[in-house]
Amino acid sequence: MEYENKEMSTEDSIPKELSIMEAIKFALRCRSFYVVWLTIMLMNGGMQFINGLYKAYELTFIDDDHFLALVGSLAAVFNCIGRPIWGAVMDKTGFRVAIRCVSGGFVILLATLLLTEYLPKYLFLVWICALYFFFCGIWSIMPATLAKLLGPQHMAINYGIIYTGLSLVSILGSLFGTSLKAVIGWHGLFYMAAGLGALVFLISFLFNGVDRKGKRI
Repeated sequence: MEYENKEMSTEDSIPKELSIMEAIKFALRCRSFYVVWLTIMLMNGGMQFINGLYKAYELTFIDDDHFLALVGSLAAVFNCIGRPIWGAVMDKTGFRVAIRCVSGGFVILLATLLLTEYLPKYLFLVWICALYFFFCGIWSIMPATLAKLLGPQHMAINYGIIYTGLSLVSILGSLFGTSLKAVIGWHGLFYMAAGLGALVFLISFLFNGVDRKGKRI
């Protein structure tokens, strides 16, 4: 095969077969792998504020427990139906276009969430459902990207490494989320979360991964 008897043509080209340690070493030398790692960490950092605090935020201007339950239920539905949709987008357009759509929508919705305080309450439901719809895309995009970038043989190991970023941001979010809200308020919190999504959009331009056939991912 093309890759068996010559060196990798780019930093993100992977030989046909690698041992476990070789696959890990290759991943850690691959720029695009770090882009994926940062993407999961930053997107989850932004979404953690919504997951943990949107209910408390809603109660500041909507006094309706039944409506709160409806928001949570429908958000879960959009979290599910969004995954195959974003998987199809990933297959059709590749990582860079898909992740820019996901992060771009995520940023716009978070940056404008505060407007729902002045709108009919059902628009708050629309905003939260849309946020979950866009955010869930990373769980379709990332596995496909890693499989194409590093090959399917050791994908589970490399996906486990990716989760170190998720663990890190989960710990930081649980430690500082409530404290940050007390300091910068709801609006500051949402703007900060939107800023993390904006960083994802920007670092997507650093992604230069190709699959084992040399095709851009």
